[in-house]
This record gives sequence, structure tokens and C-alpha cells, in this order.
Amino acid sequence: MSIGGWLVLAGIVGLPLLLIAEGKRQERRYGKGSGRGSALFRAGMLETQRLLEPERKVEILQLKEEEREGAQSQDSGEPGRRP
Repeated sequence: MSIGGWLVLAGIVGLPLLLIAEGKRQERRYGKGSGRGSALFRAGMLETQRLLEPERKVEILQLKEEEREGAQSQDSGEPGRRP
């Protein structure tokens, strides 16, 4: 077997062992987890939603402003734009 093959084999065997060891280290340091792996995913999604929410509010405000402009132009007798 060539050197590249040995490196691939070592990676296939070594990487899971390193991941298990890191999990044990974190368990000792931070305590046993709640067993719910989706909690971290959910927290990440909430953070993403919080970051994107201001943009959504700006879009809503822009739509309301366009509606007000349309209502004012219809009141003054000018033809209004339709969104």
C-alpha cells in the first residue's frame, strides 16, 4: 500500500476517534447534554431569524408607504399606481 493509502486509512480510523475523545472532553467540562441535538440547531435558526427580521420590517414599511402614497394620489384625483 502506498503512503497516500495509509494516510486515508489513518484518517478514516483516526477522525472518529478524535471526535469521540472531544465529545468526552466537553462532557467532562460542561456536563452531560440534554440529549436533544436539535436544540443547538433551533438556537441557530432563531439567531438567523433575528438577524433577518429587521430587513423584513423595512420591506413591510416600504409597502405601507407605497399604499399610503397610492391612497393620497387617489384622493387627489390622480391615477394611482397598483402594486
